[in-house]
Amino acid sequence: MGRKAKTENPPAPAPDIEPVIPPNATEVVSTVEPPVDKEPGKYTKIQPGEKTFFQILKEPLSESDRLDILDDIDDLSRQRDEIEIRLKQISTALKGEIAEKEEKIANLIALKRQGEREHNVEVCKRIDYENGTVTVFRVDNGLILEKRGLSPDESQTKLNLDSTLTPGASFDDITNAILELQGVVEVAIFHNPTDSTDDEGIPPHHIRVVVDGGEAAEICRAIVETRPGILTNGNHQEVIDDHMVYFSRPVAGFNCNGSPINEDVFSD
Repeated sequence: MGRKAKTENPPAPAPDIEPVIPPNATEVVSTVEPPVDKEPGKYTKIQPGEKTFFQILKEPLSESDRLDILDDIDDLSRQRDEIEIRLKQISTALKGEIAEKEEKIANLIALKRQGEREHNVEVCKRIDYENGTVTVFRVDNGLILEKRGLSPDESQTKLNLDSTLTPGASFDDITNAILELQGVVEVAIFHNPTDSTDDEGIPPHHIRVVVDGGEAAEICRAIVETRPGILTNGNHQEVIDDHMVYFSRPVAGFNCNGSPINEDVFSD
């Protein structure tokens, strides 16, 4: 019998050796990565199955890098300063809004305690020196808010007015005074001497002066300067020396002294 040939067993495979990963590196499993610097100053290629990781390396800055960093610092500083300016502006505005809200809250709390609401409305004080009364009423709806007698100051004013009345001053004097004003074309005066409102809507002891042309303020001043304290009526008014003076304008197509004169003759 022939002797069998002696065979050798194949060498055992080399055990897998895990690479040592530095503590500041992050492990990444990949088979394709840029070349890794295995030895300083030399290069090699990654082999299939090798694990890679990222490691922070320090490199000296180039002059270009330094210039770029300086530019970035300048830009960021400018942006920071702009933000600070805007922040101050916003802060100031918000403080003003907060103060406004606090004031409104305080007003509402006071309103709740008082149980009454205040309104800023336009009112008129009508002084009737002839009857010795003062009437305060709302302009928007005519609601009378107060009706009383003359106060001591108002009574003294009446005495002063009575003492300054032009002796013998008549309605013709008022008419002539108004006609002397620039732009006035025609004047008519209607008087209600009774104790009740007449058919034309003129209140008791009032006059209605109808004027075509002229400035309203000048017309009213001419009336009170000629006959201080006279009671006037009309659909136009001006405040002269803290007193409301009224007069009217004619409607187009009618003369101031058209006959008969009724409410339709006067413009709204």
